[in-house]
Amino acid sequence: MKRLMMCVVMLVLGFVLILGTANETKAASTVVKMDGAEVVNGRTLVPLRSVFEELGANVIWNQQQKTVTITHGAKKIMLKIDSNQVNVNGQPQTIDVAPAIIGGRTYVPLRFISETIGAVVKWEPASKTAIVIYNGKELHIKTYRSFLRDTAKTYRFSHYEGISVLTFFETKNNRDYWQTAFTYDETETGMIYYRETANGLYMGTKWNDGNYNENLELKYPLAVGSSWVNYNPGGYGYTRSTITSTDKTFRILGETYTNTVEVKVVSSTGYSYIAYYKAGVGLVGALNVNGECGEQCAVLREVR
Repeated sequence: MKRLMMCVVMLVLGFVLILGTANETKAASTVVKMDGAEVVNGRTLVPLRSVFEELGANVIWNQQQKTVTITHGAKKIMLKIDSNQVNVNGQPQTIDVAPAIIGGRTYVPLRFISETIGAVVKWEPASKTAIVIYNGKELHIKTYRSFLRDTAKTYRFSHYEGISVLTFFETKNNRDYWQTAFTYDETETGMIYYRETANGLYMGTKWNDGNYNENLELKYPLAVGSSWVNYNPGGYGYTRSTITSTDKTFRILGETYTNTVEVKVVSSTGYSYIAYYKAGVGLVGALNVNGECGEQCAVLREVR
């Protein structure tokens, strides 16, 4: 009996020691939360610098050749934008998803690079979060659908019965600007920019007279019923925006866009409209609440 009791005591002490060690390991780890992962063809791409510099890697970008070199300890990984061919310590390999430039940022395949430098990658489907574990650090990288425009392209819209052209102008202070010329009722010019954060897609406008305003155009996470309020400057009241669909087909003026996010905007001053956003493009169109091409009518005609 004494021998049995001694065994039980030893087992209990063993479990206590194991639990204590696990708790110490967990407490010692550093958790870093960030946003911006993209899922392409079932594979997770992440922003290059923010992720791998956090893991202690040295990152070099060659603008002319569109190549990325990642050095981490004894590992040297070379990748080229839009190419499935990579080089690891001088040995060529093929990966199933190529690095890409999304919204002006360089994205690279998470699992391949992380596991090449010795990190462990886990995926949480419920929260759509990739977890990278390396050297006592955990990176929690949450995915979202990027709605930021491609700064290398020109976007031409039909607005009202006339045409307005959005052309990329310049990038500064991490904000992407487009120069806009309106050609309906009267001619006005202004600067429109989009910038994306973990909270949502912002749109700002600065007019010739110097007046400036910024509104939250699309809010994350993308969930039907998600609602937010924007207060307009100059005493123009406020608008309440509500996501009414995350997979809507938008048709107007002969154009069709699928898989768009539909947002209903209701103003305190009495007007309302419905806006449509598409991943990788941003705003592609807007209609009045009756689905007609009224005062708020706009549709993306061309991207080049």
